[in-house]
Amino acid sequence: MAAVTPTHVIRASMGDYTLHIVRLPATMDATNTWASGIPGIVSWQCTASETPGTQTNSGIAVSLSGSTFTFTPDEDNQSAELWVISKS
Repeated sequence: MAAVTPTHVIRASMGDYTLHIVRLPATMDATNTWASGIPGIVSWQCTASETPGTQTNSGIAVSLSGSTFTFTPDEDNQSAELWVISKS
């Protein structure tokens, strides 16, 4: 596993919740992780945001453990956008 560093994070208030929009670089490979440090995560969604190169897949799977996300893109060097809703 290797850590990935977001290109930027946008934080917006949604009443009792906070939305974090996280842009991830086009260097992500299988099992890259991001230790977000976001407390009280209640939901997340991730979308691959780059057109596939030599492959026809453009999806990404994401799992969460504590506040650390693990990414498994369909192809190497994939960029993505992660939306996280938290109670913080």
